[in-house]
Amino acid sequence: MLSAETSSPTSDTSTPAPDTSIPGPDTSTPGPDTSTPAPGTSTTTPNTSTPAPVTSTPATDTSTTAPDTSSLPSTTTSAAPACDYAAFTADHSMLKSPACTNTKPPLTEAEKTEILSVHNTLRAKVARGDETAGDPGPQPKGANIRELKWNDELADVAQAWMGQCTFAHDCPACRKICSRDYAVGQNVYTYWISVENDERINWTQAIQSWYDEVDDMPNTFVESFSSVPPSGKVIGHYTQLVWGESYEIGCGAVHFTDGGTRKIYACNYGAAGSILTRPLYVIGDPASQCPGAVSATYSDLCA
Repeated sequence: MLSAETSSPTSDTSTPAPDTSIPGPDTSTPGPDTSTPAPGTSTTTPNTSTPAPVTSTPATDTSTTAPDTSSLPSTTTSAAPACDYAAFTADHSMLKSPACTNTKPPLTEAEKTEILSVHNTLRAKVARGDETAGDPGPQPKGANIRELKWNDELADVAQAWMGQCTFAHDCPACRKICSRDYAVGQNVYTYWISVENDERINWTQAIQSWYDEVDDMPNTFVESFSSVPPSGKVIGHYTQLVWGESYEIGCGAVHFTDGGTRKIYACNYGAAGSILTRPLYVIGDPASQCPGAVSATYSDLCA
């Protein structure tokens, strides 16, 4: 059991217990973005209630509901020209060798679909003005919140970082990608269970833990982001998750032996959010100020 765990496992040793040692949201200066991101001054407190064991496969049918990437330019790294990641930094995550064993293979199509569905459903909820939580709430409607779509290169870099089996953020330059000229944001999450061969990955649990920071989100911060609300609580994972101008995502995960089975999740977002003094999104009726078309899948989001 990790020393930072706030509660003991139940008698069912397959029940994951959230680890409250999660690093704060990634708020370091993201590459060429000249705006000043929020300083990393706090630690993440994910949902510490004991989640129910994952005993069934995701509801998504992988044979029929693969993520829609047809509208995106190809971002599959194997099909793209070779990328000189060292041009970003010699410490780039794609240049690192795996640092531990028993790591997770690349995500399945079902996992990608789950990640996109949970993210976009929550983003649409905020866009409609249906989120009543906050300190204070409710959260205002969003006029320009975009649908997130999958980017394979973002996912490759996230998975490479997970291969370090390190519960922390890599540097902003360490997660830059060649197929896009944007800064990349990042959310991370971890928990562990005592069953060594349990390979289940619960993406919904991880994403919901980031979103639940909305409970401490002042609705006044939507117009001008500040990293630390009056309560002093962490909100940067929530703000990255719903950042209106982010439009692509790629994630990775790892499980490895560390006094049990340690699970770490990371999602990389482009373009990066949680930037100081910038608005989370434009306040207004959903999808009323889109930079282009309205999403064909989520009527409250921009494409």
